Amino acid sequence: AAGFASAGTQKSQYCRKHSLGYATLKMVENAAAQLEREVPKSGVNNALCDDGALDAVACVALHPNVAARDPGKGQYASKQGANCRVHNQSLAGDRESPFASCNPHEGNTPQLLCFGALLESDAAFRTGLKLATNQPCAPLTLALLCHSDVARSGSTLLIDGWLRYAMDDSILDKLLVLRLRLRAALAATVARAPLSARLRKAADAARDVLAAEQRRLIGTGRNSVGGTAIRAGRGRGRGKGESRGRGRDG
Repeated sequence: AAGFASAGTQKSQYCRKHSLGYATLKMVENAAAQLEREVPKSGVNNALCDDGALDAVACVALHPNVAARDPGKGQYASKQGANCRVHNQSLAGDRESPFASCNPHEGNTPQLLCFGALLESDAAFRTGLKLATNQPCAPLTLALLCHSDVARSGSTLLIDGWLRYAMDDSILDKLLVLRLRLRAALAATVARAPLSARLRKAADAARDVLAAEQRRLIGTGRNSVGGTAIRAGRGRGRGKGESRGRGRDG
């Protein structure tokens, strides 16, 4: 949305020229301004707001619009199975970006993009759908912050019915506990209630981890080495023995 922000009074013309959605970009611009105003004074902690942490929050704002591509692939797939290319006027679509469809993914685990809109192609673009208003998303960001329910089966975690994570049981246990505590911290913050020491510690830990993951991802286009393994499988629901990953806030 950088080009949109710099267009000044010519935002509508900019959107028409580049086949972008004005309403979507305006929403993102307003959300960014609100984050800049509200997060530093939220009282969750006194540390300066980290750009990586804000990037992680931006992913949640766009969820459940998530697209994934496997290693070696250029196109992305959505939950519905549509093949998509990144809009070449978005920052993620720049030829130098490791997320651009013209650059096959060089990592060893699927790459995720949260997106604001899925646009139909026109004569200026190749066939297929285009992802617009994109935000690269670290797998850990989605696992911790997405607002949908998650399902656990042994050492795997299923998100949105199609994104399947595989990790060590002990790591998954800790991830689900941290996820619950972050939800509790958010509920307390919205209610303007003071955070307990345990919830404050959880929020601080999540901020640091998510910021590091997002910074690394945007800098390299790859997920952490030895981190969460993720596999995209379209249209898969919970299998036998799977249960919702709510757990207890231990």
